[in-house]
Formats: sequence, C-alpha cells, structure tokens
Amino acid sequence: MVYKKHFVAAIKVAGNTLNEKEDNVYLPYQSEYSIFMKNHHDKRCLVTIEIDGNNISGNGIVINPNDSINLERFIDSKRKFKFIERTKAIENHRGINAEDSLIIIHFDYEVTNTTYIKTIRGITQTWDEPPIYNPRTKPYYILQAINSSNTIHSYSCNSTNDTGITVEGSKSNQRFNTVNSFNTELNPTKIIFKLNADDKPITKKSKKSCSSCGKKWKAKHKYCPNDGTYLK
Repeated sequence: MVYKKHFVAAIKVAGNTLNEKEDNVYLPYQSEYSIFMKNHHDKRCLVTIEIDGNNISGNGIVINPNDSINLERFIDSKRKFKFIERTKAIENHRGINAEDSLIIIHFDYEVTNTTYIKTIRGITQTWDEPPIYNPRTKPYYILQAINSSNTIHSYSCNSTNDTGITVEGSKSNQRFNTVNSFNTELNPTKIIFKLNADDKPITKKSKKSCSSCGKKWKAKHKYCPNDGTYLK
C-alpha cells in the first residue's frame, strides 16, 4: 500500500491487498485485480489512471474527502482488469509498449476561491483569487456501487515471457455516476505500480476473435486459449 499527499493506493486480488517491493507488486497470470484508492484529504480528489500506457479512467474519477473506492473495471467496457502473459503471439499482433505492466495513478485535489488581504499605503484591500484553471475540468465519474467477485482463469501457453499486460476479463457490475467538473491543482501527484507474475499459468481452453493476439476460436470458447483475453 502506497501513501502520498493524503492519498492511499494499492492493488488487490480476490479482496486481498498485495504487498509492494518498491514499485513492484506480484500476482499470478490470469488474475482479475482491482485498484484500491482512498482520499484522506478534506477536499475532493480527481484521479486519472493509465494501464499499459492507455488511459482507462476517461475524464477522471472523483473520490470524496475521507472516502475510498475499489476500481475493478475499465470505464468504457464494463469488463474487469485481468493480468495475462504478454506472449509472442500478442507481441506480434499488438507490439511491445514501454509502459506494458505499468499502472500509473495521477491525482490532485480541488482548488477553491481564496480571499487575499493586502495593505497598500495604509489602505486595506480584499479580493477573491479565482481558482487556477485546469484543462481537466470536464464531467467526471464518481463510484456509486461495487460488486466484486475476483476469479482466476487458466489457459494453455508455451511462452516463458515474464512480462504481462492488462486485458478485459469477466463482466463487472460496478456502476458510476457523473458529477459536475471542478478546478484542481496544476501539478498532479503520481503513483506507479509495476505488475509482475509470480506464478506459472495453468492449462485450460478459452472463445471467438482475440483482441490481444488476433486469433479466432470456436464460439464455445469464452477466453482465448493462447493468452486468456475475453473473446467478444
């Protein structure tokens, strides 16, 4: 669990918080994981998250003062985060990104009007300083409900690559509401986690066209037999 500027972040699998070694966390391939975050500040917090170099949080997620969320899914797909091995087939299809296996959390706090008092030549003046403009002031999401059930699916693979990526896993019922935008600080704080495999995958088959490796499978399959990605 990482603590910075009144903000806590951690990676969880099956409800259990994973220990970190510096920025590294370890979990088995095929794990569906969640990102736990808590705001200990007395102001609202705006969070944006990148996984494997991709923004997965839309315009951002709002965490109220002294509140927490356990984010388990991509904002735009209603599918859980799933950690799989980056096999040769996946590398050949999607390429290799420098940010693969990285989770980068950016967070900053709400900025409100501040009253300034200044005396010039014996005359006291007061005025309100407007909030600093931040281009991130768009509609945000706030967590409304959590319905978590993390499972591990196994698959068949001959690759020994120890680098993983995050793909769409099983369906999530986690819901969000939109809230009005607000101004935030200009210098967000960053927390980084690097996901590492600590276990070899087991054997099982998985369905249709795989978005990770590009191969097609029979309709009876639900997950790709090569890498475990959910098949649409």
